[in-house]
Amino acid sequence: MIKSRIFSEVDFDKDGKQSAFLRLPHSVHRSAYGWLPIPISCIKNGSGPTVLLSSGNHGDEYEGQVTLMKLTRRLQPADVKGRIIILSAANFPAAMAGMRTSPIDDGNLNRSFPGDPTGGRRR
Repeated sequence: MIKSRIFSEVDFDKDGKQSAFLRLPHSVHRSAYGWLPIPISCIKNGSGPTVLLSSGNHGDEYEGQVTLMKLTRRLQPADVKGRIIILSAANFPAAMAGMRTSPIDDGNLNRSFPGDPTGGRRR
């Protein structure tokens, strides 16, 4: 299995509430070691099922993003049995720009299914 190039400071096995970023490597002329932030939160309390909640595939669809950000602030570990992972703005560059697709490459995250952790192709 190929390891993903995406890094996170979140310890998904640790009990409690953590919020940070997934760091997606993104090299540009001004920084060969840049990265794109993707907000992620993990709320865990003991063993149990894991649920992933995500929104923001399209940056201009705000309802899910706002709902998950409010849920992240309100939900506490005592409210959970197991783990909830919240990805509130999956296409963070598009969300920040208020655009449907990424302003970086015009990519539509909802139409990108690379299947390869080291890269992919646009569809």
